[in-house]
Amino acid sequence: MRKLLIAIIASLFVLSVTSCATTYVPEVESWYKTTVLSKDSKYNSNLFYLNTLEFQIADPSVIYINEGPEKGYFYAYGTSDDINCQGFQSWRSKDMTRWESMGIAYTPSYATTWSIVNYWAPEVIYDSEEELYYMFFSAQRNMTNDSRYKNLMMLSVAYSASPAGPFVHPNNNQNLDGKLLKESEPVFDFSVSNEDVVSTGLARKNTIDVSPFIDPVTKEKYMYFSYYDSFTKSEIFGVKMKDWFTPDYSSLVQLTSVGFLTVEAGLNHTVSKSTPEGSINEGPFMYYRDGKYYLTLSVFGYSDERYQVRQAVSTSPLGNFTKYHPDNGGVVVATDPTWDHITSAGHHSFVVCGEDLFIAYHTFKNRTDITGGRALAIDKIEFIKNNDGISLMHTNGPTYSLQPLPSSVSGYENIASKASVSASNTAKGSSVSLLTDGLLPYLMSDNNIEEYTANSGKSKITFDFSSPVTLRAFMVYNSMEYDNTFINISSVKIKYYDTITTTKELEIGKTEFDFDWNLNEVDGSIMRPGGSVVSEFDELRVSKIEFNISSVGSDVLSIPEIVLLGKTTPCAPKSDFKEYEYNISPVGSSQIVKDSVNFGTNNTLKTGFGWDLSNDSNSLNAFVNQSYCSDQYLYFKKVFSTDFYVEAKITSTNLVSFNNDKYPKYGLVVSCPENTIFFYIDGIGSQRVGVAQRTLDNKDWNWNATEQLVTMPGTLSTNGEYAKLSIIRQGKNFIFLVNDKVAIIYNSFNVFNDYQDATAGLLTFNMAISAKEYSITSDKTVIDQKISEYASTTSGNVFGLAGGLMSSPGWDLSTDTNSANAYVSNTQAGDQYLYFKDINSSYFYAETLITVDGSLQDPYPKIGISIKNGNKEIFFYIDCTEGYNNKAVGYVERVDGNWDWAGSVTKEIPSLGSYKNPNFVKMAVLRDNGNIYFLIEGEIAFTINNAEKFSVGDACVVAILSFTTKVTVKEYYITINSAEVAQKIQSIVG
Repeated sequence: MRKLLIAIIASLFVLSVTSCATTYVPEVESWYKTTVLSKDSKYNSNLFYLNTLEFQIADPSVIYINEGPEKGYFYAYGTSDDINCQGFQSWRSKDMTRWESMGIAYTPSYATTWSIVNYWAPEVIYDSEEELYYMFFSAQRNMTNDSRYKNLMMLSVAYSASPAGPFVHPNNNQNLDGKLLKESEPVFDFSVSNEDVVSTGLARKNTIDVSPFIDPVTKEKYMYFSYYDSFTKSEIFGVKMKDWFTPDYSSLVQLTSVGFLTVEAGLNHTVSKSTPEGSINEGPFMYYRDGKYYLTLSVFGYSDERYQVRQAVSTSPLGNFTKYHPDNGGVVVATDPTWDHITSAGHHSFVVCGEDLFIAYHTFKNRTDITGGRALAIDKIEFIKNNDGISLMHTNGPTYSLQPLPSSVSGYENIASKASVSASNTAKGSSVSLLTDGLLPYLMSDNNIEEYTANSGKSKITFDFSSPVTLRAFMVYNSMEYDNTFINISSVKIKYYDTITTTKELEIGKTEFDFDWNLNEVDGSIMRPGGSVVSEFDELRVSKIEFNISSVGSDVLSIPEIVLLGKTTPCAPKSDFKEYEYNISPVGSSQIVKDSVNFGTNNTLKTGFGWDLSNDSNSLNAFVNQSYCSDQYLYFKKVFSTDFYVEAKITSTNLVSFNNDKYPKYGLVVSCPENTIFFYIDGIGSQRVGVAQRTLDNKDWNWNATEQLVTMPGTLSTNGEYAKLSIIRQGKNFIFLVNDKVAIIYNSFNVFNDYQDATAGLLTFNMAISAKEYSITSDKTVIDQKISEYASTTSGNVFGLAGGLMSSPGWDLSTDTNSANAYVSNTQAGDQYLYFKDINSSYFYAETLITVDGSLQDPYPKIGISIKNGNKEIFFYIDCTEGYNNKAVGYVERVDGNWDWAGSVTKEIPSLGSYKNPNFVKMAVLRDNGNIYFLIEGEIAFTINNAEKFSVGDACVVAILSFTTKVTVKEYYITINSAEVAQKIQSIVG
């Protein structure tokens, strides 16, 4: 049957969409439009919505605004991974399809807050009496010195007069119990340290997923949440509220028992009342209807593909509640493991829009697993009777195809049930009432929801209205069972009024069902449920509509529902037809878009959410601020190149880091999509700067292998004192400057070679900063001028660039002259290399006199000579511990940036004299191809033969090296002259 149907579908692709009309053919044949999503992604969001899953959000709370400036908007809030769960974003929409980011609705005051991390599951409720929006949420209490609360998940609330926020946490005001509410503490305390909770005998450690509820009968306030000691087992609890800031802790009650239909069954482990749901009850939401309170909750856990919403019912807001087994209508919304278009449907809220009720829930953004995050979906709720005659919720979803908007949004309702319905070929036991009952089966377990069934062959289904109505569109849903589907609607005949009293008949010709969009590729026996043929047109005054549909071969035909969108009041007659068209009002991006004169998105690199760019102008007074947690990137948007010069003046605007960060940093960043280099001030008010790169897989910072740190006196950048940071990039060569002084020079970064384009910007680690006088240019003239300007500070007569490696900026080369009094000194921390310029050889002799001028607080200071070939280095050193009186010397190898101290070789030289200023010690290295000799005061200390990468023909560079020690060198000398080197070999080696 499947092969036959596919063959029939293929043959239809050559047919025209329209066919001959029976009575009247409009002069304009495009007077209607049939939506085929697989061929044209455009659809009329004035009439229909689509779950596009276009932005990342979890645990969604969606409300519909009925009053005020935002009337007519849906607002969505949720766990916000895009801002690292350090606050909450909000979005709004008028069509449930296109969601516009409204930015960040709530962030704590990071300097005084009780929590920096894991802000989860906000739920917003509008209190019409107070005319305020309340946002309830959970977060991890990490900003406390009280070990009883450290890292517990706790509940709090913020409020706002606007649905867009900003929401404000209560501070310095009392609740009804006299408790002083502060930003530094959560509003609610259900932990085991609260005596009011302990006295109930129900105390647990952690609370998440808080949900407020106003009883429409009594107007009393309630709060529900998931409560647990270990996240591997959670259950739903409820409490009555005195007001939104004051729980009545004495009313705390357990409402569900995980794995059981009732709390009592859970206490008694009554197997007959067990239910499959894993070990999680979370994400509660309360809904009231017809004297019953529906407690809805999620089971199985958010990362599980079985994540779904279940329901329990009571006649009281605090129970006792009874869950219903999945086989008896207990599922509100779920997905099927055989589907290929959506997996997981949980943590929800309900949205009341006019007379319609919708469920908003999250699913996986990439539809099949959680790796891409979670996303918002919305579908319609209907009520059906279960096996016990209990009215329970049923979701017409999860949907993948177009669905009708709420009538209060589109202006059109489903008027199909207002007509007299007849059919020519109804199968025995079926009923045309199933075409208009509002219910569609989505899961195979929806066995109490029937599809209308016709016998094989042709069927004519007619809707007759006793008086004229307005018709705007129709939707004919196809069966979820593959073998029962129709391929197309052969014709739709509409009896319409061309005057107040006269009618004509027009025809919509053959219209295909969109199998490309709705066919399930995982299990060919079922469809992606909820697909339909959708046709729309300008308003018609109608009295009758007839659908002509055929089954495929000898199979029966099943149709779960036909929707006629229109109005029960008739529109004006139509005497002429024009081409059908509609307008869609534009909306903003669903993402937080940071864009200004200088900054924004460059390539795929996006400016972070925490930057305030409102003062970024073309004026001399332009500035930008950053006051949010975590790593916040700010990218220049006009340069993406291998060569550029970038600078900015930066100051920190707070004296403490956020999130108790022990290593706050802020500075300039160089990025391409594959990797990042960070040039930073290392700490608040620090005079130390550093540079580091991310790992090759770009997952973290590679501090151990790539970080270089130097002290730059006068770097102060706090409380209005600005430090100027600059970077000159020319291909793989980088010069990093502080206050126009060279700090670090490097040309061996991974990824950033002579061909890798990149951009630059600013980056902060948990710091509030302000930046001004920033600029970037790729102008070659400017770059050449900058390099020329700073070249004299990086090269002297003897020292400078060797084998592509530049001497470290800690060395002052201004005294490196041709005179007999020439000397060079280092005064900066870190590994400070001083390369003999233009030397890269396997045959040389080098020597220097060196002395220690003072300490830079290194616990393991060393001075000596380094030889380096690519990623392999050998350092011959004096171990300067014991107050610079130690007589130990040694050598150590370094591979890929890592020193092999475990394999180092050391020895005592008793004759070694003082090497602290004013006393100098003579150190030298002699290389005769594969033979290397390290010398102290002219005597051989170590001999190395044919070391890897130092064999015959392996050239190496030579440098004087100090480990965070102030030193001076003089009487330095190097030669590669063969006669001179041979003479040294003869005199030293013999």
